[in-house]
Amino acid sequence: MTYRQAIIDLLQEHGGVAKIPKRRQGSFTAQLDLENGYVHVDNLGNSSKIPLRVFDEIENLLQHKNGKALRGDAMNCRLGTTGLPLDSVEGRVAHKVFDRKEGGIVFRRITPMSCLLVWAGVCVHGKGVLIDPSLAQ
Repeated sequence: MTYRQAIIDLLQEHGGVAKIPKRRQGSFTAQLDLENGYVHVDNLGNSSKIPLRVFDEIENLLQHKNGKALRGDAMNCRLGTTGLPLDSVEGRVAHKVFDRKEGGIVFRRITPMSCLLVWAGVCVHGKGVLIDPSLAQ
């Protein structure tokens, strides 16, 4: 099952809305908008829409990186730099899904993206990385 489908299925099992635990403390609410191809989250302010294709890009990245990729630091780094490389989760999504260019500023979405994948049971958190245990070597 794809990452996208795992998230869709689990959100549908919860009536389309669920509280998703954050990595350290607290939670956020995720609501499935299948008709428009989004998951709306309440922890991103005005940029609350996460396109479902984000999860396809993350899955492709983790397959390419043998199940383990840097999370990326959009808070302190520009796209394409050491802290936010194009082959990090945050960097790949910003570049491929949101069409951000190298050297640009990226809006931070790593928490809801990674926590949804962990909640769906397809990934686990690592120190500074996101891991797909089924692919990791």
